[in-house]
Amino acid sequence: MKTKFWMLAAMTLGLAACSNNEPNTVVVTDNDFENDNGMVVIQLGGEAKDPGAKVSTRTPISNDDRSEFMYDEAGLATATKNLVGIIAAGKAPGDWTKKNGILLNNVKGAVTTTQKGEDDGAVVLDNGEKVNKISLFDNAGTEPGHVYYYPVSSSINYNFYGYAPYQKDQAVSSTQKTVSIPFTGCDEILWGKAVAATYTPTDLSIADSPLKGTLDGYNARYARLLKFHKENGGTYHPWVPNIDFNHKLVWLNFSVLPAKNQSQGDKLFVTTYMWVKDIKILAHGDKATLDVTTGDLTFNDTGDLQMYSVTDGTTYTDDKATKKILPQDPDANGNTTTVGYLLVKPADTYTLQMTVMVQQENATPQEQEFTLTLKNTITGKTSFEESNCYNIQLGIYAFQKVQVTATLGKWGDPENIYVPAEPDEE
Repeated sequence: MKTKFWMLAAMTLGLAACSNNEPNTVVVTDNDFENDNGMVVIQLGGEAKDPGAKVSTRTPISNDDRSEFMYDEAGLATATKNLVGIIAAGKAPGDWTKKNGILLNNVKGAVTTTQKGEDDGAVVLDNGEKVNKISLFDNAGTEPGHVYYYPVSSSINYNFYGYAPYQKDQAVSSTQKTVSIPFTGCDEILWGKAVAATYTPTDLSIADSPLKGTLDGYNARYARLLKFHKENGGTYHPWVPNIDFNHKLVWLNFSVLPAKNQSQGDKLFVTTYMWVKDIKILAHGDKATLDVTTGDLTFNDTGDLQMYSVTDGTTYTDDKATKKILPQDPDANGNTTTVGYLLVKPADTYTLQMTVMVQQENATPQEQEFTLTLKNTITGKTSFEESNCYNIQLGIYAFQKVQVTATLGKWGDPENIYVPAEPDEE
């Protein structure tokens, strides 16, 4: 499944935008293409490839039923989870100087239910679906629907970058192109970028085309000319930069079942008397660093991750006494019920730890802690890859009562040993 979104934004340069009918009223909104002064509204589109909204309700981009990559427009002002950060900067490699500087610097945005299509300059999807608008907030991050514009100059070409979950109070610069993201294993990290396609007069050919040279970067002129060609019968090309978001993490789903290689009696013992009270990924790292220009993601490699419940989005350590992970037999197809999940960094292996309990007085021991290396055993795979989901089935063996047995031989017949009761001779 692919879920899509669309974004409109604009950067005010101190020029009032007025309606022809109401000359003293500012009417430009983030749905407009330009204002009466001819300033072009920045329009951004985006597409999220199968967002992990199905992971849990605590993911940063999810509505209540976890089915769509959007938020209801009425809830934008109080949106807390469904937020993305947007950066627009000069596309000259390594050159974020004053001329080719940063246009949108970690601006907060939220997805809405408003859909846009060709007439708005949005990308056309292969399945015919429209994309959803993202509303940008003001610089203070308090009011959605803020209007931003492209600069008047058309000589600067921009790239657009987006990431989630949004992190406030983190600006980027020519020497600092990363954002830090606190990490607990319950939130996704998404990233994408938009780089303008290059067009020549042949690509856009119509009679009296205003394009005489090459069009090769996002700016006001790029949007104007592509819109002009569509309206005058030319080939349609979106002037909305399309940010193609991708998952940067691995999704692990955990289930617990009786281990396969044991007797039916032991399997019954596992499902009747045993449970798991926690599952962890050890020394994973609890702070992520994302390069907003490349999408490279690194972790500090310290801090354990505690598994989250799929039912209430909290960890099993919140209440070990009542939150028991119960082993369940697989169905006829070998599938098991997911009890918890973690979102983790791509890696070759993970160190997994779980604590197994038994509820029978004569079983020894009553509790055991296991630490094991989690590997990808799928044929041809040697690692856990980003944007992939893996079902981890943990097989539990029955604890056995320790019984020590022995036999006792009879006493042998006595033998006579003579010891004289007299002094030794000198």
